[in-house]
Amino acid sequence: MKKLYLIVLFFMAAFTMKAQSPQTIIVDLNASSPTFNRPLAGTPPTGLSAVGTSVYYSVFAFTAPVSGSYAFTAIGSYDNFGVLYSNAFNPLSPLTNAMSASDDVIGSNYQITQNLVAGTTYYLVSTSFSNGATGTYNVTINGPFLTPLPVTLGEFTAELNESGMAKLNWNTVTEQNNAYFNIQRSTNGQDFKTIGSLTTQAVDGNSQRELNYSYIDATPASTNYYRLEQVDIDGKKSLSRTVRLDNASQLNGVSVYPSPVTRELNIRYSANSTHAVAIRISDMTGKTVLNTTFNVTKGINENHIDLSTLPAATYVLDMQYNGQTSFRQTVIKQ
Repeated sequence: MKKLYLIVLFFMAAFTMKAQSPQTIIVDLNASSPTFNRPLAGTPPTGLSAVGTSVYYSVFAFTAPVSGSYAFTAIGSYDNFGVLYSNAFNPLSPLTNAMSASDDVIGSNYQITQNLVAGTTYYLVSTSFSNGATGTYNVTINGPFLTPLPVTLGEFTAELNESGMAKLNWNTVTEQNNAYFNIQRSTNGQDFKTIGSLTTQAVDGNSQRELNYSYIDATPASTNYYRLEQVDIDGKKSLSRTVRLDNASQLNGVSVYPSPVTRELNIRYSANSTHAVAIRISDMTGKTVLNTTFNVTKGINENHIDLSTLPAATYVLDMQYNGQTSFRQTVIKQ
């Protein structure tokens, strides 16, 4: 009977170890990632880097399921850096809430080991070591887990489609107890608002196969930061890394002629999507003297505006495309 008892304990221990297996996140740093001035290594860091003044970064929000010692270990082929924050991360104040920052513990990879408190949310900021460095690497999280991470996120990208809308694509490798995703957007990389939601494709919130998702933001700003807020069936939430998208829906090669103009003003430009262009002409006091709108086709466009009724003076021409001021020029009317 004693021998059987020992065997049962062995299998219980083996099951517990399997449930506490390490979790891995993927860090993808590219030219569309946000940047900040990273701290120096230290626990806690006490200063900011002179060679990492504008490094790409990715944020992973992690709520400790139980209290204990956790290790965050980067595994990659290029020089990386990590900073762990408690409760909140503000890229404009990189030392606030910073608990530990690490570099080159294993080769060119960082490792952060820290005692965490159950129920507290921590932010792991994974970066490149120096300005302009890009690449992809993994971070393994070891600790006293009771349950695995709810969603293993694969790729997460943002791009403009032909209509100038932002298309977000992401896929999950595994899902557990997942309910839905909130899509969140920010124009400064700090203040995020939910702009939409997608229900999980996983049956009963659980999946062990790749699932693909997409979402259209019809009105992107000139600069956009996107992230996903994953919500469990029980209401718990976690955040994805952040991706940046610069809205390239602008007017190119704008030519305004003749100058000076006596009657008809011609405007020629190239557009990369089919948004209307709003043209406003104001006097030097800022008073609007003419407003008009033209439909725009992809490619070369030419518009004509009759200024014959305006008195001779200097005016300011503003062109708004996709909700953004894309061009401004003074116009002399004779």
